[in-house]
Amino acid sequence: MKQIENYGEALTYGIEQLKEGPISLPLLQKVQHLLEQDINLPYGGPRSLRINLRIIPFSESLPSNTHAQPLSQESLSESLEKLQLLFQDKVLPPLIQSALCYSHFVTLAPSSGMNPHVGRLLLNLLLMDRKVLPFPMLSLSPYFEATRETYDWHLDNSPMEGSLAEWLIYFINGVAVQAEDTLDRSLK
Repeated sequence: MKQIENYGEALTYGIEQLKEGPISLPLLQKVQHLLEQDINLPYGGPRSLRINLRIIPFSESLPSNTHAQPLSQESLSESLEKLQLLFQDKVLPPLIQSALCYSHFVTLAPSSGMNPHVGRLLLNLLLMDRKVLPFPMLSLSPYFEATRETYDWHLDNSPMEGSLAEWLIYFINGVAVQAEDTLDRSLK
């Protein structure tokens, strides 16, 4: 129950912050802190940005292929800056931007713990910021959970395999499936 309450508080905070400025890593760090507040976490209390990362799919904008690169300590700041720039990109179509931001954020794993939860909250904030959603009504969690093996493969392997297009198709299909489900439930 506390997790649901925290999610509502974190989402409200994120929406209010959109009125003040753009999506940023400090905003997501605060969102994560609110999500983790007063709940039992296997790794302790709320976490800060990590200092060691796994991999990040490299992309200047929307390349024909990507290459996973081991992330060194020296490239941490550069990788986080690229993610920050992707948050601010208004040239990419909103769903493409959201798919790229989500996969980069979760794959980059800038913090321990609840990255998928923060990432899914990030999706709604991005789509609201781009005026695609009037309020946070898209939940990809059921789709990601129902297709967990495919989801994990895309996040773990597609950057290394260079199959960005496959991730985008998977993600946009998830948006379509969940949007239809949301519409069906709202009509009942």
